[in-house]
Amino acid sequence: MEELVSIVVPVYNMGTSIKICVESLIKQSYKNIEILLVDDGSTDNSLQVCKKFEEVDKRVRVFHTENHGGGPARNYGIKNAKGRYICFPDADDLYEENAVSAMVQAMSNGINDFVVAGFTSLDGNGKKVTERSYKDREVSGIQMRSNYNKYIGENEEFGINGAPWNKLYDLKIIRENQIEFPELRRHQDTAFIFMYLCHVNNVHFIEENVYIHYVNDLRKEWDKYPINYIESVVGLRKIQEKTVFTWNTDNKIVFDKLNQGYISNTIKAIELSLSHRFKMKHYERVEYIKNVVEYSQILSIEVPRCLGKYQNILLNKLRKKKYIQVLFIIHLKVFVEKRGGLFLIKKF
Repeated sequence: MEELVSIVVPVYNMGTSIKICVESLIKQSYKNIEILLVDDGSTDNSLQVCKKFEEVDKRVRVFHTENHGGGPARNYGIKNAKGRYICFPDADDLYEENAVSAMVQAMSNGINDFVVAGFTSLDGNGKKVTERSYKDREVSGIQMRSNYNKYIGENEEFGINGAPWNKLYDLKIIRENQIEFPELRRHQDTAFIFMYLCHVNNVHFIEENVYIHYVNDLRKEWDKYPINYIESVVGLRKIQEKTVFTWNTDNKIVFDKLNQGYISNTIKAIELSLSHRFKMKHYERVEYIKNVVEYSQILSIEVPRCLGKYQNILLNKLRKKKYIQVLFIIHLKVFVEKRGGLFLIKKF
């Protein structure tokens, strides 16, 4: 008998795009699924669109919550899921027709408890941006945790990206270990994966490309970051300290990559001071930068050799408290990147 698979989709103001996602789920070749659409306080017609699917397919269940973000919406889905396995596609993406079937088969009747599959990223015009594929491989959880440098970077052969959508999870592991998406506005997906990996026995990477991910342009992506983004950065760091840092206590490569990510994300938080949404005056931007530096303790982090030149220059400016120069550099970088250019910095 086929195991039931729960598919949890957080929905927020996706009235114009949720249809293609849900249709891809309904058309799955693997039929023993339940589709949990969790409307996260949408202000458009998302809830009505979801309910129409519920009316025509008994496998669809619709829930409505107040707006708390994608993480809490997924947690609500986990709480109400009835399946053996669970997955988390985004509302504006879609699964290939054989996606669930391929991932369930890779679980090998419970021998494996985590499946990672390939995916394709497309821009808004349907043009391929990237394609991520894996060779078929099974790895024990102990082996992965003890040598995580092979899996931490997206560019590694078996690198696990921080997104939840190209993966299949064992719902029993999630519930027994009380794993939840933390209440962070960003990076909650990466944090969830770290916590889940603490309890994984076997991981199966599969060759199949199962997921189509639509990439937002930089301007739209920029607008998704909240003014308190640094809280998400620090929140993720705290979870890393309880998980991946404890797996690799002597692995300098892992520490360097995690520190690189922390510094880069903290600098991204500083860049947000230029966002038109927050309408900061010049002196407010300077104070904002000071607060981010103090809250993150970024200047006490060991600087990894792999850190980019842009980040290194900004760190040096921050140490010297040259905040005006910091603002000038990030303004130039953001200006160039928002217009599709490549920002190169040689000396400042």
